[in-house]
Amino acid sequence: MPASVPAAPWIVPALLIVLALVMSALFKVRSPQTTQDAFVSLRLPSFLRFSGAPILLPYGELVLAAALLLLPGGWYVVASALAVVLFAAYLIVVARALGFAEPVHCSCFGKLGLGEIDRRTVVRNVLLLVAAVLALVDGVRGGSMIERFTDFGGTEWGWTAGVLAAVALTGMVVYGGGRPSDSAAASSAAPAVVPSDEDDELEYVQQPIPYGALVDSRGGTIPLRELPHPRPVLLISISLGCGSCERVMARMPQWAARQQLIRVVLVPYGASADNAPDLGPDVEWMTDPDSAVVRTLGLGYPSAVLFGMNGMLAGGPVHGDEIDQFLDDIAAELDEAAAAYAAQEPIG
Repeated sequence: MPASVPAAPWIVPALLIVLALVMSALFKVRSPQTTQDAFVSLRLPSFLRFSGAPILLPYGELVLAAALLLLPGGWYVVASALAVVLFAAYLIVVARALGFAEPVHCSCFGKLGLGEIDRRTVVRNVLLLVAAVLALVDGVRGGSMIERFTDFGGTEWGWTAGVLAAVALTGMVVYGGGRPSDSAAASSAAPAVVPSDEDDELEYVQQPIPYGALVDSRGGTIPLRELPHPRPVLLISISLGCGSCERVMARMPQWAARQQLIRVVLVPYGASADNAPDLGPDVEWMTDPDSAVVRTLGLGYPSAVLFGMNGMLAGGPVHGDEIDQFLDDIAAELDEAAAAYAAQEPIG
């Protein structure tokens, strides 16, 4: 390696790329369904979705991170060039999603990076691409991570440790606090769950259905508190084109047909229901002007809440993967109630 090339500064871009790849891979492995949903939300070609790419992607990221970290010389140049190609592809996919009519969730870092794609997402991916290009330039100049580590002394190790500490601190500041606005909306609308005095188990505490209104398919305005008459209403907020929302919509026709005691209403987040797919006679679509209702209820997409006939929230809100269990619980309670009714002895 040429002595004129300073060691510590040039290793930072490659080190950041390795950290990004490892974090992305680990969170994708922990939530594989999130990655598969992202392939749908980002409208990637169907052959990619069904070729095993969503499952293999995180392992490819880990292999690339290991190659950047361990390969010397020309092989390091190859690895860094692959990193440039990968992050360029990520940038193109994210920038393309900004042009979609509906908002798109990004799962670039699994559930850690789960959030709506906006200009900040594009800026992040541009910075990652720049770091990959700098790593490639370093490789062409004759440097590699393993060779630099070999030549490091105390000063270089201390300098690099300081950079890593800064990255870790930034990550904790950015992600440690969660999303205050979303959390505040959810906590202000979600019913409380408190310990029961009898068995110390968590008990759902109902709250009144909030004020608000939806617009039905005929253009009529329906107040929320009039929806659950003459039967309870399962309200589901989705985004057309969202991967996890697609899974929820695919389940609803059969579920709604079996649960005739429940009125199923779907609301497309931030969009009109005019372009919504037909999910059969047992599933209704309604429009939420300005997303006022979903914001009041603290819903995202997909999210679900159950309105009782007594004017109270009977369950939820629940979000994402929790919806499947929520639907199973509702079905089980209805089946139990039907079995208990059928077991009653006839009067007289």
